[in-house]
Amino acid sequence: MLAEAIIDCKVFLFLGSANSYASDFTISEVTFAFNEKKKKLPYIIDGSSLPKNLRLVFASSNIRNIAEHPIETTLIDDILSLLGRQRLQPEEPTEEKKEENPPQPKKDNALLDFLKNNSKAILIGLAVVIVACFVATMLINKDKPSDTTTETTATTEEITDTADKVFDVKGVEFTMVYVEGGTFTMGATEEQGNDAEYNEKPAHSVTLSDYYIGQTEVTQALWQAVMGSNPSYFKGNNLPVERVSWYDC
Repeated sequence: MLAEAIIDCKVFLFLGSANSYASDFTISEVTFAFNEKKKKLPYIIDGSSLPKNLRLVFASSNIRNIAEHPIETTLIDDILSLLGRQRLQPEEPTEEKKEENPPQPKKDNALLDFLKNNSKAILIGLAVVIVACFVATMLINKDKPSDTTTETTATTEEITDTADKVFDVKGVEFTMVYVEGGTFTMGATEEQGNDAEYNEKPAHSVTLSDYYIGQTEVTQALWQAVMGSNPSYFKGNNLPVERVSWYDC
């Protein structure tokens, strides 16, 4: 439902708040809108600040907040601008037109008046829809049986050379070792109950083909060679890189 709404929309309006940042769905929805190349408009409604990962996604957008940029002025103008439109100003009637007909409001201004007069209700309605979708998804996943009938298979070209591979990046060597593929069970089992999150269920069978993996953790020397920086606290070329996030990787 949300994916279809994002696909159909012309402007992706993101209502930022502490609660939305904590939602597991937020980054997925924002990333989906980004991949769909939608025009994006981040609007903060509770005085919070965008997390680093979202600031990166909205780097090219004007980040607005409700305290400094009211809905009835800046937000509406921003939306109209992204749509390639602008507020319609009523024409100044001539003396003859004044006598014939009183000035009539433009249709676009009627819409703007509606948004202005109902701005709080609209924000509350959007928040309710987001919460309802979140709760509905949790309930749907909660009722799914935790069986092992679902099987996911990742297929790649068959690996015939199982020898270790040594790569060189700007003079830094690292070794990739061969791992034979196989099948395992992924996800929470029934006895874990509420100890597992809804998106960790049901347990299902996953089959992986043969693959290669780093022989060691990414060293600081390799990170420096690839990224051009070393954020680690405990320095050492051959020590694992640390103080990096999922999004950095």
